[in-house]
Amino acid sequence: MAFELPWKMSGTVDKTQKYDRQLRVWGDHGQTSLEKAHVCLVNASAVGTEILKSLVLPGIGHFTIVDDSLVSGEDAGCNFFFAGGEIGKPRAEVAVKYLCEMNEDVEGHAVKINVAGLLADSIDIIKTSSCVIATHLPEKDLVQLSEACWRANVPLLIAHCCGMVAYVRLQVAEHCVVEAHPDSALHDLRLDRPFPELMKYLETQDLATMDKKDHSHTPYVVLLHKFLEDWKAKHGTAMPSDYKEKSVFKQMLRDGIRCNEECVPEDEENFGEALNKANACLKITEVSQEVQSILKDPCLDQLSSSSSSFWILVRALALFVEKEGCLPLRGTLPDMTADSQRYISVQTIYRNKAAEDARSVLQYAQEICRNIGKDPSTISESETNLFCKNASFLRVIRGRPFAEEARDSAVCTREIDDAIGAENPYMPLYVVMRAAMRFLEQHGHNAGDEGSDASLFKDLVSTMTKDWNLSAPLPESVVTDVIAYRGAELPFITGFVGALISQEVIKIVTQQFVPFNNTLIYSSKLNGCATFQL
Repeated sequence: MAFELPWKMSGTVDKTQKYDRQLRVWGDHGQTSLEKAHVCLVNASAVGTEILKSLVLPGIGHFTIVDDSLVSGEDAGCNFFFAGGEIGKPRAEVAVKYLCEMNEDVEGHAVKINVAGLLADSIDIIKTSSCVIATHLPEKDLVQLSEACWRANVPLLIAHCCGMVAYVRLQVAEHCVVEAHPDSALHDLRLDRPFPELMKYLETQDLATMDKKDHSHTPYVVLLHKFLEDWKAKHGTAMPSDYKEKSVFKQMLRDGIRCNEECVPEDEENFGEALNKANACLKITEVSQEVQSILKDPCLDQLSSSSSSFWILVRALALFVEKEGCLPLRGTLPDMTADSQRYISVQTIYRNKAAEDARSVLQYAQEICRNIGKDPSTISESETNLFCKNASFLRVIRGRPFAEEARDSAVCTREIDDAIGAENPYMPLYVVMRAAMRFLEQHGHNAGDEGSDASLFKDLVSTMTKDWNLSAPLPESVVTDVIAYRGAELPFITGFVGALISQEVIKIVTQQFVPFNNTLIYSSKLNGCATFQL
């Protein structure tokens, strides 16, 4: 019977077809989180509407645009959502109209107020948002938004584009990631500590008595286990540890390949897979330093009924590791050359053990809930299974408010100065982009090359470098580039940066993949980007 997702479109095409590609990336539970999310955009600039476009298309649930400006000729020239016929109309309303046309599943709202009005009269918009995005705002407004979002514990993304450069800042008090989706995760086969159910099965597999077909279709995980037992018997050590020992182990595998009547080794693909996977699989089962730091986090000593399920499960995981000496088994088995019956048998053994470990963690979690006065049913079996499957890749990001950085950049002066001194080409761009936002605050417009703007901007950059005690000089070209572009948002830059930022928003609302922390600088001129933790 085919599995059906719980939601359908109003038309004839269901969402499994409409969102097929992204469902393969973040799953139906990730899509559900996305559809429940509410994103608030403050200032419908070109990059701001591009961010929303890349959120509307995959099906963000709701969005609100806060902007009291009218569409100008400059907007019509750089923003695909504003045409000449829209000049003079409210930017928020026009942007919402065209964005909603891109996806009928998405609901958008326009609020025609400025930042001061938002913070004074409509603060609930921030409090009910999954994420707030602020684009092309003066530094003073950004500081006020930063403080409001920090108090409400709502993530804030700041974006500012100028010519070929973009500055992005993520502010988040704490962000916990269960599904990190690492690029190169090793399979959890437990060769060094096989569990009883697996050992019992291995005892039924006698390579010496198998016929040719069975011998060449024995799963390589069974081969590695069997030959590792031979290794232990001959060498007295649990696992080959260095290159020399692993080479000896691989030779044992080669010697295990059967030969034909002419003493030529048979073409047994399963042994070839075992040889190829040996280095990756011959590893000690241990808890990574990053996960260990999470298991020892001070907040575990302060759990209460208001604690999130993530930290309750982390505490339960710590109790499991304390007893078992390892993380719960992941329970996934890679593809391999094998007959269906034995592959399914081994796969079932691993899955059953993973389910047993997850049940133990769930029992710990429910007991913790009872001890802190929280309803144990708030921790579900499915949530625990997902948590245990990804226990090796847990991540916790803790940031600091942009307001603190703006008021006291001396906190990160050394990092900035060292990067500029080391000729990191992106750090000078950070300085001038911060200066561009401050110039916008002080003068009410972007710095340009007309009138006294050029000298005023250069003086501001000089003042900031002195206030920050930066000893390394900034390249003259990064300052003149900002002046030359006059704060212009170039469509090909805003399109790329908007898509990039939308991915960070999706990471936050789905709690999948690891967002950057905390500053990102993009340069089309340098053909790349860099992140800094400032």
